[in-house]
Amino acid sequence: MKHYINKIHFVFLVLLSGAILFAGCAIYRPVIQQGQITDSDELEKLEVGMTREEVQEILGTPLVVDTFNPDRWDYVLNIIGAERTITKKERVTVFFEDGILLRIEQIKSEEAAEELETEGE
Repeated sequence: MKHYINKIHFVFLVLLSGAILFAGCAIYRPVIQQGQITDSDELEKLEVGMTREEVQEILGTPLVVDTFNPDRWDYVLNIIGAERTITKKERVTVFFEDGILLRIEQIKSEEAAEELETEGE
């Protein structure tokens, strides 16, 4: 009888271990947000002629400040879905001249994806 109980315990432990191992195989893939969200309300507050400090107060610290062109600030947003594909891409670029806002460019989704890919080449 004791041998029979040991076999039952062994089978139970093997099944329990297998269940625990297989439960760990389910991979959770969260949606990943990289960059900053710049909404239209913030962009509407920007006006040509503002200083760098005023722009930074509205939009926050830029994600990218080009070392070779400090008069260009890039605010980039990438949202990567659970399928590991980019579901949203946006880029807002502000240009300065002598510390004063000169112009603003905004590119969304497909346009941004194409623009960012060509810059990387």
